[in-house]
Amino acid sequence: MVFAASLVFYAAWSWKFSIHLMLVLALNYWFLLRIFDRKSKGLLVAIVVLNTANLFFFKYLYFLFEIIAAAAGAGSITPGFNTWLQNSVGVDSIILPLAISFYTFQLIGLQVDAYRGQIAERPIPLHYLMFSMYFPHFVAGPIMRHSDFFHQLEHIQPDQRKLFEGLFLIGSGLLKKVVVADNVDNVLRPVFADPGLYDGQTNFLAAVAYAMRVYCDFSGYTDIARGSSKLLGLEIPENFKGPFLSLNVSELWNRWHVTLMMWLRDYVYVPLGGSRRSEPRNIFNLNFTMLVSGV
Repeated sequence: MVFAASLVFYAAWSWKFSIHLMLVLALNYWFLLRIFDRKSKGLLVAIVVLNTANLFFFKYLYFLFEIIAAAAGAGSITPGFNTWLQNSVGVDSIILPLAISFYTFQLIGLQVDAYRGQIAERPIPLHYLMFSMYFPHFVAGPIMRHSDFFHQLEHIQPDQRKLFEGLFLIGSGLLKKVVVADNVDNVLRPVFADPGLYDGQTNFLAAVAYAMRVYCDFSGYTDIARGSSKLLGLEIPENFKGPFLSLNVSELWNRWHVTLMMWLRDYVYVPLGGSRRSEPRNIFNLNFTMLVSGV
């Protein structure tokens, strides 16, 4: 039932991209079973490259075009490419699929965990599809791992505690998103549109308020996602742990968008060697991980 709701949720945005998503999931499931049985590094590299290429094509192709044009000192090649698309396939531009970053991260994490032997049993298709498409968190996270979700699917049991916690989280999420973030955005828009019209103190306060707006918008959404999951009897990870109460920048990164930071640590930073190498390599590992985060 939850999988059907997730599929309808995605198809309501675009039935064409729902077909694209199902093809991506089918391909990943085939690789997942092969990697689970054989622990083949070649298969792992292949599916990571394919998932990354899928993400890059839809999200960064135009960005690449602009870099090439700037490096060549030429005009933008995007209009010509869009004209070619229109004449060749009948669409006027490449549209970014809903949630492509989040499902790409989850699928790569799942493949790596299978290769590392961290998944005890072969995932059955329904559990795999529910994990990959679970609609409450699908658009903006949190990023889940198999250990967060699969074990719950055998005994989904809504109860009174989860009901009240879910309603509280949904209420607090709506308060952050609708009451705070959206209204602060209306106040900040004229300042960011022309900061030269305002004094330094106003611009500083606007910068601080913008950070709070981003926090309330993003954490508000994830509160709603967690609350909706609790109403269904499921738990998904907490994504923000009071980041602005941190004592230093390092602690802030460990409490901001926690599931992404942990994903980057376990699937990018640690495989590069983490902090166990020479100082220059440690600096490279850290900066490369933050570069991936920025991209």
